Amino acid sequence: MSRAFIAVLLTLSMIGAVAAPVNGSATADEDAAAALLLSYLQSVFELPDELSVDSSLLSAAKTVAKDHLQRMKPMLKTWLREERNLLGPSVSIMDASYNVRNRIINELALGRFESVSASHDQAWLIAMQQPASCQGTAKYSYF
Repeated sequence: MSRAFIAVLLTLSMIGAVAAPVNGSATADEDAAAALLLSYLQSVFELPDELSVDSSLLSAAKTVAKDHLQRMKPMLKTWLREERNLLGPSVSIMDASYNVRNRIINELALGRFESVSASHDQAWLIAMQQPASCQGTAKYSYF
């Protein structure tokens, strides 16, 4: 479990484990949970400028990360509400957030199966053939 998600769980436990009744609108705990999930997402896509990669590749990766975050941000509250509706009116925001985090991970995994372009696939193949390419930190787990 990543440090970012542990922080999300700890903060959510401080917000309160008892959920307010679901009424179709965002509640304060959903707002807080969505903000924490967004923080988790930002940590997944974060790329420091000092990475030793080609500057054009780093710039392209940052653009991809920004685009992903823009697409996913509005989905967080929707996904939280959907999870609460599926799990029932007494579900805790922590349980709903856990399910949303799993959903995020699934979305990221599915995105890796979809080819963006031949040049993107070639870049991944080159990167995966580099020594120790699988020994990166979890902080840079998307890339």
